[in-house]
Amino acid sequence: MGKNLSRKCSHGGQVRPQQQEQPQEQQQPQEQEQQQDSPVVSVDEEGVVLTPLISAIRNSRDDSSDLNSPKPGAIARITELLNQGADINGTDSIGRTPLMHAVIVGCPEVFYLISDRHPDVNAQDNEGRSALMWAATPSNVNKYDLAEYLLEEPGIIVNSVNKQGQSAMDIDEEGPIRRLIERHVNSTRGGRKTKKTRKNKKTRKNKKTRKNKKTTKRRR
Repeated sequence: MGKNLSRKCSHGGQVRPQQQEQPQEQQQPQEQEQQQDSPVVSVDEEGVVLTPLISAIRNSRDDSSDLNSPKPGAIARITELLNQGADINGTDSIGRTPLMHAVIVGCPEVFYLISDRHPDVNAQDNEGRSALMWAATPSNVNKYDLAEYLLEEPGIIVNSVNKQGQSAMDIDEEGPIRRLIERHVNSTRGGRKTKKTRKNKKTRKNKKTRKNKKTTKRRR
């Protein structure tokens, strides 16, 4: 009995170190592959963790332009990330989606690029704010056209509220976004739109560009 036990122990002592070493050797290349495949995230000045797509959107606006134009190469970078499979609804560490950030940045060309990928327009961040609420939030960027575009999205919910119990109309209590939403509600009574169409949305994308071209011709 004692001999059998000693044989088992000696046999187990020879095999066990080999069984422990082999998985460790196999795990190292797997961990390296996972590190290479994992997306590179960044952190902003407030400590919010950003996905690569959101980071590209945040850095897309050319602050030297009065027309909220994108920086050179910004559209190409965002398009590249989208084509590589970036999650159009992937959030930062406080729940804000790429669409919300596109609204916050206020660059129409970036906003249209994101909205054309059919994001969730009713998604809410950790504070309960939707993209429409961000459009209604006062800032130094004109977001009227962006709000108008959002209101034409199928299934848009205009009366959702944040954690403070405020809707988009409450946030822009006496401003143009509130009046815009009120007109939208009046035009969609009964669950159907009476005036706006998807065709109007495509036309609006180039409205600002056409206006700029006309202004340039007049100056010449």
